[in-house]
Amino acid sequence: MDSMDQRLDASFNALMAEILQSRRENDVAHSAMRSEFTRESCALRGELSGELSTMRTEVAREFSTMRVRFESVETAIDDSGAHLEAAMLVLHEEVLSRLKLIGEGRPSSS
Repeated sequence: MDSMDQRLDASFNALMAEILQSRRENDVAHSAMRSEFTRESCALRGELSGELSTMRTEVAREFSTMRVRFESVETAIDDSGAHLEAAMLVLHEEVLSRLKLIGEGRPSSS
């Protein structure tokens, strides 16, 4: 039985050595993957930061352009409103004067 125990112990020790070696290799591979992931995520973060900054600038510029356009439309509406008001006032005065003329041309009912 001694030789069987010795063979079993030797097999167990060899298996333990393989497991330890596999763990070491996995730890090294895991560490390398973690390092690569960290590098890639930092690079991606930097790239996204630049893209977002560019997008913010473009959006701000477009909003500024739209604000200017809306202001010019508001000004045009205000100008046309003032012009329309003046035209309506002239038309109103003309209608009143014509009604007065029509009223003067009628014979009185007394």
